[in-house]
Amino acid sequence: MLGVSRNRSDSRLIMLSTTRESDRRRGAVSNHAVMAIIGLLVLVSLGVLLSQMGQVKPAKSAGGDEKATTSLTFFCAAGIRKPVEAVAKRYLEEYGVQVNLDYGGSNTLLSRIDTAKTGDLYLAADESYINSARKKGLVAESLSLARMKPVIAVADGNPKNITRIEDLLREDVRTVLGNPDQAAVGKRTRKLLKASGHWTKLEAMVRQTGTFQPTVPEVANTVKIGGADAAVIWNTTTKIVEGIEAIEVPELDKGEVLVTVGVLTSAANPTESLKFARYLAASDRGLKEFRKFGFTPVEGDKWSETPELTFFLRIGQPPGG
Repeated sequence: MLGVSRNRSDSRLIMLSTTRESDRRRGAVSNHAVMAIIGLLVLVSLGVLLSQMGQVKPAKSAGGDEKATTSLTFFCAAGIRKPVEAVAKRYLEEYGVQVNLDYGGSNTLLSRIDTAKTGDLYLAADESYINSARKKGLVAESLSLARMKPVIAVADGNPKNITRIEDLLREDVRTVLGNPDQAAVGKRTRKLLKASGHWTKLEAMVRQTGTFQPTVPEVANTVKIGGADAAVIWNTTTKIVEGIEAIEVPELDKGEVLVTVGVLTSAANPTESLKFARYLAASDRGLKEFRKFGFTPVEGDKWSETPELTFFLRIGQPPGG
C-alpha cells in the first residue's frame, strides 16, 4: 500500500510539472506572437509614411495644364546657382512644385535664416555653415552634394603671368577676394592664407588697391570685366564664368569644401522639402546637373520617390531555441 501511494504522489507531481512547463511554453509563444504583431504594425506604419512622400502631384489648371500647387523657399549660395536652377526647373516640370530661389553669400544667408526663422531649405557652399545652422537648431536634416576647392582666377591668357600666391602681393597686381564675413570662399581663403602666412599682407593690399565682394560670382565678374587682375574663387566658378581661367596653387589645394543642403526646422512642408533635397542629391537627377557645371558630385543613390529602407527585426529566440 505504501508503494502504491508513493507512485500516485509521484504521478501527480509529474502531471503538475508537465502542466507548468506547458503553460510556460504557451506563455513564451504568446509573447513572441505579440512582439511579432507589434513589429509588423511598425513596419506597415513606416511603409505608409514613406509612401506619402511620393504622393505630392501637380494639380490641373482650368485649361488642363499642370500648375504648381506647392512652393518651397530655398536659400542658395550664389556660387551654386547654375546647377540648382536647372534642378529646380526639372522638378517643377516633373512634380509641379515651385522652388523659389534666394541667392547670397553662405554666411549672409545663414544670418537671415537665423533672424527670420523662415524658409524651407538652405544650401551652403561649405558644410561648416550647415553645421553651424544645426547647432543653432535651424537645420533638421542635411545631405552632401558635391566638392570644390579654391583657386586663383585670372583673365584668359593670364596677362600678368600669375603662377603662385606670392604674385598676388606684387604692386602691379590688383586682387579681388570674397568678403570672409559674407561669402564661403572668402572665409576659406582667409583660413588657408593665414595658415600659409600670406593673409595679413594680402588683406592690406586688397584694401588699398583691390576690393572685397559679397559673393563669388561678383568676385569672378570683377576679373572678367577688368576690374582686377586676379581673384581667389572656386574652381567650379572658373568653368561657369567665361573669360577667366584657373591657376592651382598648393596653398589653396588643401581647401576642398563640401557643398551641402539642409532642410530647415522652419520648413512649412518638411516632407516636400526633404523630398526635393533628396532629388537634388540623387545621382540620376540633381547630381547630374552638378557634374555638367564642373562640380565633383558625391556618390549618391538613384532617385526613388519613396526611399527604400531595409529593416532587421529580431523578435527573440523561439521556444527551446
